[in-house]
Amino acid sequence: MCGVVGIIGGKEAPFWAARGLYALQHRGHDSCGIAFINDDADQLEIHSGKGAVADVLSHKVTDGAVSNACIAQNLYTTFGLGHSPQPFGGSFWDEDGSKHHVALVHNGQLCGVDRLRRKFPSMYRSQSDSEVIFALLPHMKGETMLERITQLVSELEGAFSLVFLTKEGLIAVRDPDGFRPLVLGRDQENDAYMLASEVNAFDMMEGHFERDIKPGEIVHISHSGKITIDHIPSKRENLSQCVFEHIYFARPDNQLFGKPGYSTQKRLGTETAKEVKGIMEADVVVPVPDSATIASLGFAEEIGLPLEMGILRHHFASRTFITRGQGNRERAVRLKFNIVKDVVKGKRVVLVDDSLVRSTTSRILIKMLRKSGAKEIHMVLFSPHIQYSCVYGINTPTREELIAYKFDADSKRIAKEIGADSVTYLTKEGLEKAMEPNAHDYCYACMDGNYPIDDKSSLSQSIS
Repeated sequence: MCGVVGIIGGKEAPFWAARGLYALQHRGHDSCGIAFINDDADQLEIHSGKGAVADVLSHKVTDGAVSNACIAQNLYTTFGLGHSPQPFGGSFWDEDGSKHHVALVHNGQLCGVDRLRRKFPSMYRSQSDSEVIFALLPHMKGETMLERITQLVSELEGAFSLVFLTKEGLIAVRDPDGFRPLVLGRDQENDAYMLASEVNAFDMMEGHFERDIKPGEIVHISHSGKITIDHIPSKRENLSQCVFEHIYFARPDNQLFGKPGYSTQKRLGTETAKEVKGIMEADVVVPVPDSATIASLGFAEEIGLPLEMGILRHHFASRTFITRGQGNRERAVRLKFNIVKDVVKGKRVVLVDDSLVRSTTSRILIKMLRKSGAKEIHMVLFSPHIQYSCVYGINTPTREELIAYKFDADSKRIAKEIGADSVTYLTKEGLEKAMEPNAHDYCYACMDGNYPIDDKSSLSQSIS
């Protein structure tokens, strides 16, 4: 899972692309970077490194950059202990001596990467599937880079929302299954077009949302602002938009897959409350901030209990689910949260969270709540059991890491394991109600094991 940004138009594209990344920091903080073609030197420049946007992309990088087109990415590594910062890019020459500058950013995860490496040999330097995409370009034929990229993406399968930077402009591509989001924006005052993983990036870039890049679309935006659209044929009847995007990653101020983030998250809480109403006795609802806060509003309203902020989050701490390494995750939880003792002391607490993946956060928070005097702790999740590994870009590389798989989705055993008095999950039927009217256009593979693409080779290889 990553955050990608692109902008074309004006003369300060690198500055505005970096601002867009700030809004998408929640989508990844392993590394970040930007790429642009220097207008003065006709040279591709890539600046990237490990860490958050503020640590890597200083004003020294963006303020002096003269370019009207730029792409950028926050990277969250899906598999493997190493990672290759993006953008990926460079220059290559055709047999006739023509030189091409190309860079790309990628949100998602390809299937069948080993097949592509065998079919298109190259000097691969990493295990990244994004490097494979870039390495395919010299093998493609066409008079324009758009023709080459259109040919290239027909070779790909899996989850990919891509933005390419070329001399011809920006080219955005979204896979025909629609796994990952990609949206188009506009700054009319500066005659610029924008691309991003989430709509809220456009607020930081002082633009406005125009529309989603549709599944299967190839959208070319030239330096003059001309837009050309092509399509990748779909192999399946329904889309496979990632439902976990709504549950965990998307911010409330975002619009995701055509649904407003705030009301969708609140509806998830409401549907969860409907399933436990009348069978749960408690005194107070306490959300795990920030990912469960909005859903908890819907839950508390529906179930008729007061909502109190009994857990405070230190906002400079990282998101634990996307922190690498179990030991680092546990330390991050203790640094990230603190308990408001007078809210929970002597109370029967409903602890609401978005999901239970590894259970790192939950088991430590429950210990902290017990230590602060909570009488009972009933954990409620507004997602079903996460029992299967994602092969489309979420960091669940092995089923053995998933607590629901370890305990056969037995909520009583899971409650005992994490130290709660009870654990209740939203059912898949309840989740589908919250996703209506197009619940059939979502991927639920991490919950039910029904993978829309029958290629799970990603489970056994490092991909980022």
